[in-house]
Amino acid sequence: MLARILILSLPLLLSYLYYHVYSIENLQYSIIIDAGSTGSRLFIYTLSPFSRIASAKISPGLNAFSGKREDNDYTKRNKYKNPSEQYVKLFKKVDSVIPEDLRPSTTVQILATAGMRLIPPTLANQIYDQLSTGLVESVSEGFNYSLQKIETLDGTLEGYYSILSSNYLLHIIDENLLPTSHLTPVGSLDMGGSSTQITFDPTEGEVLEAGNLFIKSYLGFGGDTLREKVWSKLVEKNEASNPCAFKGWKVVWEGKELTGTGSSELCHSLILQVLDPTSPNDKKQIDIDGIRHPTIRGKFLAMSLYFFASDCLRSLSGEDTEFVRNWPNPSPNDMREAVKIFCEQEWEDLEPVRGTIHKWTRFDGFPHRCLETVYIHTLLRDGYGFEGDSRDVEFVLEIGGEEVEWTMGMALESRLKSIN
Repeated sequence: MLARILILSLPLLLSYLYYHVYSIENLQYSIIIDAGSTGSRLFIYTLSPFSRIASAKISPGLNAFSGKREDNDYTKRNKYKNPSEQYVKLFKKVDSVIPEDLRPSTTVQILATAGMRLIPPTLANQIYDQLSTGLVESVSEGFNYSLQKIETLDGTLEGYYSILSSNYLLHIIDENLLPTSHLTPVGSLDMGGSSTQITFDPTEGEVLEAGNLFIKSYLGFGGDTLREKVWSKLVEKNEASNPCAFKGWKVVWEGKELTGTGSSELCHSLILQVLDPTSPNDKKQIDIDGIRHPTIRGKFLAMSLYFFASDCLRSLSGEDTEFVRNWPNPSPNDMREAVKIFCEQEWEDLEPVRGTIHKWTRFDGFPHRCLETVYIHTLLRDGYGFEGDSRDVEFVLEIGGEEVEWTMGMALESRLKSIN
């Protein structure tokens, strides 16, 4: 009986030894850091076999070291003397993931997104140089990786990587970026603090050809920057009432106190003025920042702030609402009705639970959820032209336990380049 157990166990033993003795020594690790406007997120990948094995995050974003936008909460909360001090702490969070003897061959790529695109290139390069020098000098503190690049990621590439990630996680393309079936690739909608991206194939082809894709990154139209534009528009109009905030919530902006009135319809009109100042009110589809895109086709995954804000709306909406019933594929019309009720809530009722009311909403971020959800509805319906009753957008955080975000697309491309 014992001999039989040993014989049956031999394949398992050989498999275990192969993985732990041979495979681990030959794994190729890659670290990609999404240096966003509100914080930096580190992702660790193995390229062969391809897998994302760990992640960590830290706040604020690199743009907080610019000394610009003093009114930005993230700049005010920056407790680090320099970016390398912050990043050494970030790397310490994943110390146990990569064996120490494999760290020198592990590539590190730090890609900053829209928060740094808004900063003058000379100043951005000063921050990158400070970070690079500091990390190289931090070997004694555990940073002994192969630093390949620190640079600003082009918005078009960010959109491209997002659509690769989306379709890979849906098993529409494989790790070689080739189609796995005859399923039509989905488009991607991404939004951060300082920009928003839309990427899709207007031809609805079965293969993701970069040359066929429409990719547009709207710099300055992320959740944080759009909010600032809206507040500035109110100050410009000498308005004290802020329709884009919960009733009674107050903020001082550019020396003027703005008080929330919770009117999603007035907020919608205000956002339209910001997105397309020259557009007549009866125009079916506006030109965002003067840009017109092809007619929307196919299905889309909406990630990042799209999900976080909309899921907050879901969690505070009644179970009997169409928005909740149809989640995660609510129509723009479902969303319009839900945000109307959502924004009308009194701030005095919400403030006591602002830090615990939603899993993915920060204490200081909750007051902005009214504006963000109205913005998302306006962008989908009036900006991109999704039909009011369509259910072509799915709000997602994860697919199969994997977060949907752009670094996975970049890792897939890096893997393909490493084997070609």
